[in-house]
Amino acid sequence: MTFTNGTDELVAYLSDADTESAMARRILANLSYYQNIDTGEKTEALAGAIYDWFMRECVKRNQYLEFPEATYREIFSLYRDLVASLRSLAGDCSTESAVTGVVRKHRLALISIVREISGAPRGKGVILPCAEYSADFQMGILALTPRAVTGPFLDIGCGEGAALVAAMRAAGVDATGIDQYSGSPDGSVLRASWLEFSYRADYWGTIVSHMAFSNHFSRALKTDPELAALYRSVYLEILDSLKVGGTFRYAPALRREEASLDRERFSVGRKENIAGESDLDTVIVTRLR
Repeated sequence: MTFTNGTDELVAYLSDADTESAMARRILANLSYYQNIDTGEKTEALAGAIYDWFMRECVKRNQYLEFPEATYREIFSLYRDLVASLRSLAGDCSTESAVTGVVRKHRLALISIVREISGAPRGKGVILPCAEYSADFQMGILALTPRAVTGPFLDIGCGEGAALVAAMRAAGVDATGIDQYSGSPDGSVLRASWLEFSYRADYWGTIVSHMAFSNHFSRALKTDPELAALYRSVYLEILDSLKVGGTFRYAPALRREEASLDRERFSVGRKENIAGESDLDTVIVTRLR
């Protein structure tokens, strides 16, 4: 099955002459900076910073945008080429038109890549991160404290900052996060797709996912039956990865899925977050046996 990946807004943004001109002017004003990009390490760092900015621009336009894994590498390579091209201009008395030419070439290449993803298979891509939340905020929503957490602890869709994972580890909890965008050098955050991660049966004491897995599962239930079936399979795999007595805490709710659970194996609790909005409840599924 193929799908239209919601790229129209992103293509429109990349095609917009005003934003192209604004980007060229900003670069031109700081062009001397590129004269100091004299090592591969500096090139990678700057390309990475601009690439991160672009990814966040993507999120602003469509939080459900899904890129195939190879697309991330292609886009990063384009930003590496952009830095190299601008560095080659730095020694000249470059005009705005010269910089604009480099920017336009870069944007046209991005548009070409973005258009190609509209036919990518569902569930085989990496979903762009939507937002980061403080650890205290997430603990309040998910109704948990480090003292009450049974380890090991897993945060599905922990975000690049992995604030909740860091808070748990600081409190002595054996905590891990999975993020579809980046991992961490110390291994506490693993770069992985939540649809492909190996959850390990009968292992986790606490699994959480705030505005991540269930949010995208809920959208799939409304828009894509094939993708929803994949999410349902992974949802059950997550529950089977809990130890007896372990909990999966998430928001928003998945009322139809929760109603179909085997109540001899799982209990379902709820925490109301907004009065009258049950779909936004926090759900606590506990494995009984």
